[in-house]
Amino acid sequence: MPCVMTVTKGDSFEIACTVKKDKIAQDITGWPILAVITDDSTLVYKATSNIQGGGDDQVLVTDGPNGEFSIYVKKSDTIDFRDRATMQCAQLLGGQKDTLFTQKFELIDPILTVEEPGVT
Repeated sequence: MPCVMTVTKGDSFEIACTVKKDKIAQDITGWPILAVITDDSTLVYKATSNIQGGGDDQVLVTDGPNGEFSIYVKKSDTIDFRDRATMQCAQLLGGQKDTLFTQKFELIDPILTVEEPGVT
């Protein structure tokens, strides 16, 4: 059963991933990886630097030979999402798309707000 990740709207977050096949880490060196997050009205794209418009600040292969990468989602990406969103992540090799995972999110409104730093 897939889990639902809870994220506060307006917060940034990172998802660390490892690509495995039959429980063995796969070498993802040079893989173009794309993640799309949607809530049916908003689309956010995150990609490795070898995809046009992508960059290491979006999807970074942290250890290619051991299948490890991270997806970075900025504050500005989450602020306008509705209460639920879905991320689908895929590798795009040889003109084919192979889905790596799908993640569901519940987005909640912030409870705490800070007007001025250092206020006690």
